Amino acid sequence: MSRRRVPSGAVQAVQGLFKRFVKGFKRKLDDPRGPRGSRTTPAKPSGPPRPNDPGFKPRPVERDRHGNLTDGVYRVSSDANRRHTRGSAPEGKSTYDEGVDPDEITLAAAQHADQKDLWTGEIPGQPHSFSNKAKVPFDQDIGFHAGSGQPTNVVNVYRKKNGTVHSSPGSRLD
Repeated sequence: MSRRRVPSGAVQAVQGLFKRFVKGFKRKLDDPRGPRGSRTTPAKPSGPPRPNDPGFKPRPVERDRHGNLTDGVYRVSSDANRRHTRGSAPEGKSTYDEGVDPDEITLAAAQHADQKDLWTGEIPGQPHSFSNKAKVPFDQDIGFHAGSGQPTNVVNVYRKKNGTVHSSPGSRLD
């Protein structure tokens, strides 16, 4: 029986692929998010997240007759917030950490944006148009930003003229 000879270029190509695979695998093991880039939740301080302002005074909160969280000024859209919870979020959406209530975070962020006048987003060419969005920093991480994959403590909150609000984890403020 004769031995077939494998071309040396093919052997080198396979060896090169194997080296790159091992190098990439080692790099992933060194990744702080874990071997497969998984999103592990960092340890949190005790207590629920609060806007990063010691002078913040929240308004009383209750559920309306439809079960929506409200403070009398804003009503939280739980359906819109659900797109940013783990298990329900489509690929590419920022997500809230497990154990964080997106509805409570949204209402606290909207109240804080009112108190500190953080609302922006006026329509260009209309100087007195309705400002509909705000970035509110919190005192601890609340979720992961989809663009960077990193933990974030910033909430992007959005409001409509009818008083409905929803939010998503935003990019960190520098």
